Amino acid sequence: MKVLVDQLPHQSRHMLHYRILGFTWNEIGRALRISGKQARSRFYYELKKLHAKLLSAGTNSSGHSEESD
Repeated sequence: MKVLVDQLPHQSRHMLHYRILGFTWNEIGRALRISGKQARSRFYYELKKLHAKLLSAGTNSSGHSEESD
């Protein structure tokens, strides 16, 4: 799990930490001087980007070698 969290941008890691501590999106937004809706949107946008990156990396390393002898 730490490996995945470490791949998130700095701000998204902080948002995740705040959520784990029980903060609402509105509270997180206030801390970042944005709306709660915008905080939530930015966080999930970064999660989607990380998910796509991981899926892409998984398809690129299928374990088959393309070289032949």
